[in-house]
Amino acid sequence: MSVPKTLFDHIGEETIDLNVGAPSVDLLPIRILQEAAVKAFEPEGWSIIQYGPKRGDGEFLDALAAFLSRQYSDQIQSQNLCLTSGASQSLANLITFFASPSTRTSRVFLQNPTYFLVFQILLDAGYTRSQLVAVPEDADGLCVSHLEVILSQLESEADSTEITPDGRFRHLIYCVPTFANPSTTTLSSARRRELVRVARRYDVLVICDDVYDCLMYDEGVAVPRRVVAFDLEEDRLNDSAVREDGAERYRGKGGNVVSNGTFSKIIGPGLRCGWVEGRAELIRRIEVSGVYVSGGSPSHLSSCLLLPLLHPSATNSLTPLDFHLSRTRSILRHRLHAGLLTPIQDLLVPLGCTVWPAAPRGGYFVWVRLPEGVTSRALSDEAGRQGRVVNFGVGHKFAVPEEGAGEGEADQFVRLCFAYYDEEKLREGVRRLATCLAQLQVTEV
Repeated sequence: MSVPKTLFDHIGEETIDLNVGAPSVDLLPIRILQEAAVKAFEPEGWSIIQYGPKRGDGEFLDALAAFLSRQYSDQIQSQNLCLTSGASQSLANLITFFASPSTRTSRVFLQNPTYFLVFQILLDAGYTRSQLVAVPEDADGLCVSHLEVILSQLESEADSTEITPDGRFRHLIYCVPTFANPSTTTLSSARRRELVRVARRYDVLVICDDVYDCLMYDEGVAVPRRVVAFDLEEDRLNDSAVREDGAERYRGKGGNVVSNGTFSKIIGPGLRCGWVEGRAELIRRIEVSGVYVSGGSPSHLSSCLLLPLLHPSATNSLTPLDFHLSRTRSILRHRLHAGLLTPIQDLLVPLGCTVWPAAPRGGYFVWVRLPEGVTSRALSDEAGRQGRVVNFGVGHKFAVPEEGAGEGEADQFVRLCFAYYDEEKLREGVRRLATCLAQLQVTEV
């Protein structure tokens, strides 16, 4: 029996698995990482395998801030950054640091549909299905007005609205504001600002999985402004006090938004290296947590190995990571259009499918609505009958598992990823999917 080397070794060679949300082998920058590793161990290489500074190596944080500033066309400060071991572990830590499922933090609001693996992370943290609340989205992303209606009702029913001294939030919101997984929606700028206002009014911590932000495929178009940027720009006066000014009440926890970023999608997930961005007060609370005090930076070695990729060359202001990311975007842009959108138009649209809400402008996925009367569950069963030669993200798995709630319209969709295979394999995957769908439609007539 062979020993698995990756998370995807179980996928048979005969299967095209369009559900895998990971970069393909040719997108993993092995050569420049090898060169960076040699540089990282010189001249005082011993320091990178010692316990690292809690927030992360200072030189790396400065270089990361400069890199993110270029990507977002915004001024990002290193004091607002803290390193993590990737977005998944970071999310689990943030729940531990800022929530109390059994006492204080009674609800988690989730963009619906949403990243399906987040549900187990929340359940592992002690939440129950009855505490998970779905918030619908439309073409402009999370419906913030709908969220506020629910929060207002919950507050009117609460025994107390006082702030707890330990700084735990009353509610959490988890969302993917930019190129959402799975639906590819992007939260509008107006709604981003409104989300911060609502979070401040109702004592909510917003955790934004900003993992696809750097994968914008419209050339010359700026990456959307981060939700955390709206939190950072707010008046910092009276941070320790509750403020009432008509429509807005600020709960005073030193910030209400955390941007959860990672190198997994833009370099390689095996690095287990990411970052959070938030107001300095929130970052400080992460820094003094037991996990960080005990172990130091959770990604000290991997971040130091990456540091040479964030240094500009002597002749160019751009870094090796900038060049790699430009290449990655070019490849993924072509895969999106030639590998998925064109064959979807040619093979799936004639069968009654549509891309919702529109052709993606970035990220990893395409969200496809199936013909009326066809469910993703039934289509998956048909794929199984045909030998599982193609696999895809079944829509019902992305529905928030609220207690007593059904899967809603999510089961009318499938999620297709274009990052893991080349154009030829992607086109063949869509052809196989069309074959399964056509057979299912014949069977159900």
